[in-house]
Amino acid sequence: MDRNYALKKAKQILHESRIYDGVINLLKWDMMAYMPEAGRPWRVQSSTYLSAKRSELFITNESHALAKYLRIWILRSLRATSTGQLCAVF
Repeated sequence: MDRNYALKKAKQILHESRIYDGVINLLKWDMMAYMPEAGRPWRVQSSTYLSAKRSELFITNESHALAKYLRIWILRSLRATSTGQLCAVF
């Protein structure tokens, strides 16, 4: 894995996660503001499903490998910066 791939993939995962967050928040708002009482069980089921899908983005082997790679890369960059070397983290 190289740095460019890791950053691109991390941005992709975070972007998809924000999309899920937006939809989940919209469903919550609708349930609190307008949804008839009879529709709430379905809305809870839908929100739970979307929350589980969002969580799946972060529990894959690829996500774990990506997090490990980025953590090491950032720590090395910080060490290089603290020793006086010029280093661009992002």
